[in-house]
Amino acid sequence: MLPSSFSEVANRKSSSFSQRFTIVDTMFWQNAQARWIKHGKKWNQFKLPENDILIDYANGLQPLYSVKWHDVDIVYVPINVWASHWVLGVVHLHRRIIYVYDSLMGINNNARLQVAIKPLAKLLLHILNAITYYGFHGDTKVNYQEWEIERLQDIPQQENDGDCGMFVIKYVEYLMHNHPLKSLTNGDKVILYEILAYVMNSC
Repeated sequence: MLPSSFSEVANRKSSSFSQRFTIVDTMFWQNAQARWIKHGKKWNQFKLPENDILIDYANGLQPLYSVKWHDVDIVYVPINVWASHWVLGVVHLHRRIIYVYDSLMGINNNARLQVAIKPLAKLLLHILNAITYYGFHGDTKVNYQEWEIERLQDIPQQENDGDCGMFVIKYVEYLMHNHPLKSLTNGDKVILYEILAYVMNSC
């Protein structure tokens, strides 16, 4: 499980970040997946309502301490695959590609992972057009170009069941600071567990 406070910490402005980014919470993925489940069979007819919460995310209204997508290049998205495993989706808005960081690559092949993440790729088109993202950045045409999905190889892998959420958090931490992922160790994960335990016990 991913702690809800993580998005709050990650979205705070800091001079130590060289990227322009924001991060959404786990409810973003749940809402995106729900839209796909309900409308996927007639997706060509789907229109995202103006008051949809997914648009609130893009406008920086959800969750707290968020940044408008107009002002960032990257959106970090925690994704739950087949209701059993968390991976990190790194959405590059200008390049229209989703990089997937998976800490347990052996349980899903690339084709299966592509199917699982398809709702995000499909919804991004509607969300960005709803906030006129492309027009804001000089592209005046409504763009429904298909997004690419690519799973990154040779990244640190979890050794224990149930650690996927911790790895998603550590992936984000290392990426937004431009730290090399190969330096991520199990010791880092243990420290994070201790910090989270302290925070939860202090509440």
